Amino acid sequence: MNINSSFTEYPFLTYDEFKRCVDGFEKRFGAALRADGSKSVHITGRKGSRNQYLQITTHVYKQSEEKSSSIADDIEPVEDPDPARQLECQDSEACASSEAVENGWIDYHIVYSPGWRVPVLYLRMYVNDQGEGARVVLDASEMSDAMVKDREVKKALAAVEFGGALGVQDHPVLGHPYMYLHPCHTATLMRTVGASFSDGIGEVEYLAAWLSLVGPAVGLTLPSVPHDL
Repeated sequence: MNINSSFTEYPFLTYDEFKRCVDGFEKRFGAALRADGSKSVHITGRKGSRNQYLQITTHVYKQSEEKSSSIADDIEPVEDPDPARQLECQDSEACASSEAVENGWIDYHIVYSPGWRVPVLYLRMYVNDQGEGARVVLDASEMSDAMVKDREVKKALAAVEFGGALGVQDHPVLGHPYMYLHPCHTATLMRTVGASFSDGIGEVEYLAAWLSLVGPAVGLTLPSVPHDL
């Protein structure tokens, strides 16, 4: 099977192809991501619009009292701008779950870029500040300390200066500053990945393959699920 069979111009995507990839990813991985209670996943954005995106939220747990006091002084407290989370917190169980998080959470948004014609990973970390609300962290080194637990992984990321690929810009849907992984190498990466699939890469596999490669560098890993799910 040709690797382009599921797409008009692989490795590039149209918005409709991106949306089908998102739908397929959520159906296959959604339950597994939610299973351990530390992550949530859903598709957000106004139905019928062309700005829907996939949101994965993972909780960040405080490792020590010293770590919790290391937040930069110049980080200003903000309200959560995500309309999906605001809707969730109208539900008492969702709010209780958020309050139970020791140190905060990270929102990962997989958003379609019409310019690059590939998915782009946006992320924002929120740190609970001892009853004063959530503070936004947009600093690569601080986020790395919280997201990447393995020392060897941290050394490897530092060796390749992965932080240079992280930038800050306004979220294309929400309009608030988020960190993001620059998509300049995504097409090349996915072209190489696609060539390794003997039976062709499909709409479900596209986002899973991409996130499996870029996600761990920003603390996002995917569970293993049976292919027949």
